Amino acid sequence: LSLPQGTLPAQRSLYVQFAPSDVVLSLQDVTGISARNHLRATVRKIVETPVGVFVAVDVRPMLWAELTKSAVTKLQLSTGSEVFCLIKSHSLQVID
Repeated sequence: LSLPQGTLPAQRSLYVQFAPSDVVLSLQDVTGISARNHLRATVRKIVETPVGVFVAVDVRPMLWAELTKSAVTKLQLSTGSEVFCLIKSHSLQVID
């Protein structure tokens, strides 16, 4: 992942967190945009809620994306779909 400058401690393990709403899914890799993190993934689970849809994608480890129902329908997402996860570096928070 591409972290904001000055956030990476030298020679230490760290964790990065971000909100599911900060993850954008695409059926193709996208170029010419400001998001620096493009991760190839496979949809593993889709969970509908009254307000939206959570999509579990496997990038080893698993992460969650929050989408609208119409986005899931338009992308024709289902378990096993191959997608790209786009995450802005600004959305990443480093946890020591």
